[in-house]
Amino acid sequence: MNKILKYFIITSVTCLLAFTAYVKWKEIDNKKPTIYIDNYTGSSIEIKYRNKNWIQLKDENSIMNRDLKQGTYFLHIKNMDTSAKDTIRIDIKEKKKYVLNLFQGTSYYEGEISYQKISDPSNHTSSQEVKIDKIFFETKADFVLEKPSNNIKIWSKNKSPKYFNTSATKKYLRRVNQNW
Repeated sequence: MNKILKYFIITSVTCLLAFTAYVKWKEIDNKKPTIYIDNYTGSSIEIKYRNKNWIQLKDENSIMNRDLKQGTYFLHIKNMDTSAKDTIRIDIKEKKKYVLNLFQGTSYYEGEISYQKISDPSNHTSSQEVKIDKIFFETKADFVLEKPSNNIKIWSKNKSPKYFNTSATKKYLRRVNQNW
């Protein structure tokens, strides 16, 4: 009986440690950074990573996002219409958002929008925008290349929405030619 109990305890502890390691691994795996690939070139684009096709953007002026692990990547970008090529090195850090502006096809504005009182969706204002002219950059925007919502809900710690005298500020990133 003593051997069986000892075997059971060892097996249980081993399973618990393995489960804990798995949960930590999944937690890290779920914190992948996101890269928004913006093809505003007017052409089809092919991106290779490690000499293998990684992404093909056949629709001109398309946006795609991918989750990547933290690290350094060398991407080989080819314009399928003009045969123009580019190689870019990108450094990805944990749990951040990035934009890859293929062939620097456009510029961006990053700004903030302030919401006041959830019951009054028309009561929001935008701040001064900052222009970004880069091929690859980090953004802290809540709304990346999408129109900010007209209203938001702010949840309290007890998971119920706050409706009285609440305000919040959210960040957005838009192309220069996008007017909302």
